[in-house]
Amino acid sequence: MNAARAYKEGALKIEDNYEESSLILRKAMIEYAHSGTWKEAVELLDQKPELETLLTQRFQLYLRTCADNNAGKTDIATKRLIRFVSEQEKGSKEEFDSDYNRRRKEALELIQRYPDEHNLPDKNFKGRVKAALLTLEKSGGSRESDLERRFQLELHEMKDIFELTLLGEQIAEQNPLRGIRRFEEAIETGYFKGRQVEQLRNTQRAVFVSQRTNIPIKDRRTLKNLGLKPLILVDTNVLIHALKDDLLQEISNDDFGSFDWSVERSFHMMLRRQGGKETFLSIPPAALSEFKNRVKNPDAVLALFNDTYIDRKQWKKKVTPDFLKKKVKQICKSFSTWPQEDYSNKLSKIELEEFLLKHENIFELVDEQKRKRTEDIPVRTELNGKEIYPEGGDMEIMRDAASLASLPLQEIGNILVATRDSDFRLVSRALEEEYGFGVVSDAQQLNSRI
Repeated sequence: MNAARAYKEGALKIEDNYEESSLILRKAMIEYAHSGTWKEAVELLDQKPELETLLTQRFQLYLRTCADNNAGKTDIATKRLIRFVSEQEKGSKEEFDSDYNRRRKEALELIQRYPDEHNLPDKNFKGRVKAALLTLEKSGGSRESDLERRFQLELHEMKDIFELTLLGEQIAEQNPLRGIRRFEEAIETGYFKGRQVEQLRNTQRAVFVSQRTNIPIKDRRTLKNLGLKPLILVDTNVLIHALKDDLLQEISNDDFGSFDWSVERSFHMMLRRQGGKETFLSIPPAALSEFKNRVKNPDAVLALFNDTYIDRKQWKKKVTPDFLKKKVKQICKSFSTWPQEDYSNKLSKIELEEFLLKHENIFELVDEQKRKRTEDIPVRTELNGKEIYPEGGDMEIMRDAASLASLPLQEIGNILVATRDSDFRLVSRALEEEYGFGVVSDAQQLNSRI
C-alpha cells in the first residue's frame, strides 16, 4: 500500500510530464491491486479517467469487482461480470445467436484465470466469477457444460490423471482452444507432479499441434506450458540506441564505450541476448526503412549523439562510410532472427482509424509532449482535422503486429512490439485488448513477458 501511495504522489508531482506521470500512475494501480487496497484503486481510477486507456478493461473489471465484493456488494459484482461478458460476446449487430450463452461462459472462464496470469490476489475475484458462471449455467445446459463439470470434479476432488486426460481430450474435440486451456488449468493447480505433469503437457501439446492452424497467436497468449516463444517486432528507436552503443565502444580507448547503465542500453542488450533463444526478433519493414534513412552516413549518425560527448578525431578516424555500413548491417542481423519476409504476403490490412480516434485525448497529450521536447515539428498523421496521431511508419508497425497476432504461425505464442515511443506505450493496454499484441519498453517488462 505504501508503494502505491508513493507512486501516486510521485506521479502527481510531475503532472506536466504526461507520459511519465501516466506510466507511474499505472504502477500505482498495480501496487494497489497487489496490496488489496481496492477502494483507493477505484477512487484513483474515477479521479483520473485517462487511466482507462492505460489499463486494460479486464484489469479495471478486476479492480471494480474486487472493490464491490470486498465492500459486501456481491450482487453488484456478479452482475458487473455478466454485463461485461455479455457486451463482449453479443457481437456488432446487437444480436444474440445460438452460441451466445456458451461464449459468455467461455469468456468468464478466461476472466477467472486473470489473477493467476498476472500474479494478483484472487480472494475477492474468483468466487464472484464462479457465482456469475452458476448464474449463466441456470439459463441453459449442454453436453459441453456437463463435460466441464466432470472435468472440474475430477481436477479438484478425484484427481485421476487418466480420467482427467480423457475428459480434456473430449472437451478439445468440441473446442480445441477450450480443451488446451483446461490442460493448462490442470497443470497450474500444482496438484500433480513429475510424470503426471509430463502426461498433461504431452497431451496438451499433442492437441495443440493437431489444431494450431485453427488457433491464432492472440488466443495463445495465456498458454504458458506449450513452450511457445514470443515474436518481438523491434522499432527504430531501439535499433538506433543499439547502433549508438556499438559505435561508442568502437571509438572509446578501452572498448567499453559508455559506462552509463541506462534503461535504453539494458533494453537493447537484453533483446539481443534473448533473440533466437527465448524469443524471435524481427524488424518490421517500416522500422527498417526509417532506421536506414536516419543512419545513411556518418554525419547523420553523429547528429544522433546530441546528448553525448564524442571525440571528433576518433570518430572521423573510425566511423567511415564503409565501416558504418558494416555496423548497420550487423545491427539489422542481430535483431532479425525470424524471417518476416516469408510471411509478408499473409499480412492483412488492419483498420486503425477507429481505434486512434477513440483515444484522441491520449494522442493529443502525447503530441503536446513531443512538440515540447524538440524544436522541430514532429511528423504526425492527420485524422478528422487533427494532426496529432502517430506517424505513418508507427501505424504500419501497429498494423503488422495486429495482423501477425491474427495468424496461426508455428511456434509463436505472443506478438510484442519493442519500443520506447510514447505513441505505443501510453495505449499499450488498449492495443493488447483490441488487437492482441503487447508492447514492451524496458528490460523489466521484457523479462516479465518471456
